[in-house]
Amino acid sequence: MIMVTMTIAMPAVRYHDAVIQVFIPGVTSDMMGLIIDYAYTRDTDVTAENVERLLPAADQFHVLGLVKRCCDYLAEGLDVDNCIGIRNFARSYFCNNLERIANRFDGCGYISRLIYVAKLYFYVCTSKLIIIMVMMMMMMTTTTTRTMNRGREEREE
Repeated sequence: MIMVTMTIAMPAVRYHDAVIQVFIPGVTSDMMGLIIDYAYTRDTDVTAENVERLLPAADQFHVLGLVKRCCDYLAEGLDVDNCIGIRNFARSYFCNNLERIANRFDGCGYISRLIYVAKLYFYVCTSKLIIIMVMMMMMMTTTTTRTMNRGREEREE
């Protein structure tokens, strides 16, 4: 919730202060304060603590300069540990340039491919394991049937 104090002038009445409460979904008062500061000064503090909330708020109000500043901040902090998360975050807010940078980051594409190959390998291994288990069950069933038939034949003789 954002609190705004303003002075209202009414004809034949003295000036007085009024407090108006405005609720904007998805935006905290501190993020709105940063956006308003940026609107007046073209400068704001983008930090690791606020960038994940500031970028969506700036995007919501179409403050493109602030969105770019947030994307630049995230691009500067890219490393092997966060490149996939930043790429997915950029994709969520259609920050195409940041997404491209994250995809080109050394290791990010490799890690993504590695995860894909690991999932594929797990799927293939699981499928092979199921096939092997079915074959073993069929063999056990066949062996059991043969053993039972031999037992019957021996009893009949």
